[in-house]
Amino acid sequence: MSEYSYLHVLDGRIRIKVPEVKGDRLAASKIERALQSAKGVTHVKANPTTGNVLILFESDVITQQQIIRIITGSGYSKGIRKTSGRPALAVDNHITDFLAARLAEAIVQTAIERLIFSVI
Repeated sequence: MSEYSYLHVLDGRIRIKVPEVKGDRLAASKIERALQSAKGVTHVKANPTTGNVLILFESDVITQQQIIRIITGSGYSKGIRKTSGRPALAVDNHITDFLAARLAEAIVQTAIERLIFSVI
């Protein structure tokens, strides 16, 4: 399998940059048809203006790796590359973990302040 780049990944949603789709409506339609026929894929939109392909899928039926294989199997592997050493999903999880920790800290801080004011 070729290297690939995710633009954005969430559970059940992936947006992938496919350079061959940019400026080519026929390529966009071909990828859409290939992915729509896959079991577990619920929505596909290939944008020939940007070269992005948005795929919504049931993650318990089909994996991100299987989606990549469908794209590369359709002949669109040239130019799809990994942009960093860490997958985008890990980046999204890192941000989510960071925000959750900050929210938890704020909740605890508020609870402590209310407890102190109720004692005074």
